[in-house]
Amino acid sequence: LGLISCFYLMAQESHTNWLRFLIWLVIGLVIYFSYGFWNSKLQRKQQVEKL
Repeated sequence: LGLISCFYLMAQESHTNWLRFLIWLVIGLVIYFSYGFWNSKLQRKQQVEKL
């Protein structure tokens, strides 16, 4: 019941709200994955091997 009502509310949103959501989603994913890439243990290991 909760899932259906959430989908109903999401379907009622305007195109502008969906566009804003997608823009913020992309920004958040870029920050998330770039932080994870630059601060990962594998990245540090590769930098040590280059030296």
